[in-house]
Amino acid sequence: HIAKMAAQADATKAQESQPEAVASSSMIPGTETTTDVPDSSSNEPPEKRARIEVMPPDITSAVPIQTQQQPPPQQQQEEESKTYVITAESVEDETKALNSLIATMPPEFSAAWLARDGDSPPLPPSPALFTASPPKLSDPTGKAILGEKLALALITMLLKKDDDDKSGSVLLDVCRGLWLMTALKEKESAKAIENLEEQMTKEMETVESRFEARLANYTGQALSSMQQVNETERDAFIQSCNQRRQQLLSMIAWDFRHLQCNQQQILTKMMVPGFQGPTVDPSALELQSRICSFLHSAFFLRSRIKEVPHLNMLKSQAERLRTSINKEPMITSPSHPVATTTPAAQAPPPLPSTTGGPPPPPLPQYAPPPHHIPPPLPVNLPPPHPAYAPPPMNAAPGQPYVPGYPGGIPPPPPPTGGQQPPPPHPQYGQQQYYR
Repeated sequence: HIAKMAAQADATKAQESQPEAVASSSMIPGTETTTDVPDSSSNEPPEKRARIEVMPPDITSAVPIQTQQQPPPQQQQEEESKTYVITAESVEDETKALNSLIATMPPEFSAAWLARDGDSPPLPPSPALFTASPPKLSDPTGKAILGEKLALALITMLLKKDDDDKSGSVLLDVCRGLWLMTALKEKESAKAIENLEEQMTKEMETVESRFEARLANYTGQALSSMQQVNETERDAFIQSCNQRRQQLLSMIAWDFRHLQCNQQQILTKMMVPGFQGPTVDPSALELQSRICSFLHSAFFLRSRIKEVPHLNMLKSQAERLRTSINKEPMITSPSHPVATTTPAAQAPPPLPSTTGGPPPPPLPQYAPPPHHIPPPLPVNLPPPHPAYAPPPMNAAPGQPYVPGYPGGIPPPPPPTGGQQPPPPHPQYGQQQYYR
């Protein structure tokens, strides 16, 4: 009895020490496992023999495995594009890219300005994109200066697509920054011109004092000669001052051109309608100046009445513009008589069929109309009245034709002093030709 209990304990330990693969395979359908049962009459421990037969059917069909389905790649890209996380690294990268873009003026832009200047000195671009004071628009929608479609496109950019949309506010902030850049550049230019004028005034005073001191040492003929020398030096100094002033004005003009180039590039990045990179075309500059005038008025008005009232006003303006664009002109057609239906009795007969059938009836024959012959003209016509006779070929042009006189021109009236006029020329009234 003790030996049997020991054999059962050894068998239990042997079963527990088997690999997990055998236990798991025994649970899969289609496998068979055989184990010898220990003989109760034997004193020796039993030997365990296992036979594993794996069947070819798919295991995954018998044992379902729970896996998480992945969305398609296009859906993943759309979800990633909707959420953009702004980090310090991305801001730094965008700042470096923008600085490299506006650091220098494109060479083709400079060449276009040089071609436009020709032999004249450079001038600041006109019209400027932003002015010092906000423009006064007669129509708040801007259609008077931009047109209905362009004004609607700009207003749509300023409106919010949803509560989290800040693109319109960002655009107005960028335009305010560009306006401040123009104001700072104008202030800097005015200060540079003022400093140059003060410096040249001081230099002129110094030169005049030196001329006076020079003249005090000369008298007589030498004094007049020295005065001529002073005049020559004064003219040369004034000419050098003019050159320095022109150089400063030229540098200021190119600074404003560079500033305008940067503004055009930034507004192109903001996808503002009417901006497609730097340009010097006068018509394009005129349109861009009107667009910036509308944006200048928009951010100035928003700073005064705040964001919510300004958005409400833009919504009403957009609705008015859409209504005006979608409104079709009324086309009035002339009144035509209403066509009346022909009764069945008066309707023309249908066309004969080409597939067969009786021939159509012959058309009625009508006699041709009689030929109209005009009556003959009388042979002996009465002579025309002399008052209505045609003037002869030798009649003088520009003179009234009077029948009964040679050439149709009457002689001049007699003088009133009792003297007889001289006889007319023999060729009076005849047209003269000169070679």
